[in-house]
Amino acid sequence: MQKRVLSIMLTLAMCLGLLALAPVTAHAAGTDPVTIDVSTLTVATNNSANAAESQWSYNSGQQLVLKTEGGNYTLTGTNAYLNVLPYAANENLTLSGVDITCANRGALELVAAGDGCTITLVGDNVLRMTGTGSSPAIGSSEICNFTITGNGSLMAVGGGNYALYVAATCRITGNAVVAAYGGSGKPGLYQAGGGSVLIGYNASLTIINNYSFSETYTFGRADAVVPHRWKLTNATTADPLTNDSITVTVASGQTGKVEREPVPTYAVAYSLNSGGGTAPTETAKPAGMTFTAAPAAGLTAPAGKRFKQWNTSADGSGTAYAPGATVIMPSNALTLYAVWEDVGTGGGGDSGDYFKLWGKTTTYLKSNFWNWILLIFLFGWIWMAF
Repeated sequence: MQKRVLSIMLTLAMCLGLLALAPVTAHAAGTDPVTIDVSTLTVATNNSANAAESQWSYNSGQQLVLKTEGGNYTLTGTNAYLNVLPYAANENLTLSGVDITCANRGALELVAAGDGCTITLVGDNVLRMTGTGSSPAIGSSEICNFTITGNGSLMAVGGGNYALYVAATCRITGNAVVAAYGGSGKPGLYQAGGGSVLIGYNASLTIINNYSFSETYTFGRADAVVPHRWKLTNATTADPLTNDSITVTVASGQTGKVEREPVPTYAVAYSLNSGGGTAPTETAKPAGMTFTAAPAAGLTAPAGKRFKQWNTSADGSGTAYAPGATVIMPSNALTLYAVWEDVGTGGGGDSGDYFKLWGKTTTYLKSNFWNWILLIFLFGWIWMAF
């Protein structure tokens, strides 16, 4: 009996030990992705307060409220009467081939509580507002910053208003292709107050201006890719395209496109030109950028020669640069050749070996002992002759 009891106790202990070693999977609130097919939403359904999203009837349509802070949502499908409202901070909203329309109200509204929302585009997506309401197709409040990114496209279509209304900061990054189609008599984009639009390398924003006047916008860079420049299509600016931010004008009836592209760079090379040692290196540069000519330290001169200068021509007939001089990059590849001179000739930083007479450096009188004797004899002979 005692042995049986002991055996049972040992078995229970082993089971408890195995349970203790078994992995435990925990799911933090809002971290698991929630996929919502907007085409299957039902009108006038209100989910519980603890749900990750809730649905409400609104103006003969529906309103989808996403309310988990840091939540991950994916929207798919088509809905002709839907208003989407991210209502918590730092939500991640993926649009995967959605086509959403909302009558008299924006299809996607980013309110103050939705600050930090990231909208990732997969495939082609459309968000439109119809009717004569005052809301844009996509709009943000003055303290709601948001990012549009991904590898897809987004067409925002305004009905009686703007397509894209930015009151805080909108960042367009990744490979996102965004188009803002202004409603009847409206521009595609409106920057309210201090609203700013930042565009990243490889991303683009197209603005269809259906307003009766030209519209002017300010755009900034959204990343640190260097060097870069702005590329404009059917839009104008008075600013250099290499500026970090530019002011762009899109004329009435025009479809203007704003994007960034890499600036062409050109190779820089150093040639030892019959010398020895290790040639200096320099990274490729865009035209107009400056760099410093390399030092000559570590170079080995040919027999009977010494370093004189860097030069754009191997024979020294081009533009000369002393080590440490500023070089302005041309709009083509650049090779700087080491130019060597005979030991005992002029130049090369050896000017102390030469004698200056009446402000001019002689090429035949060196400042050694015998040349000074020759000079004294010459002046003495001239003195005696007169």
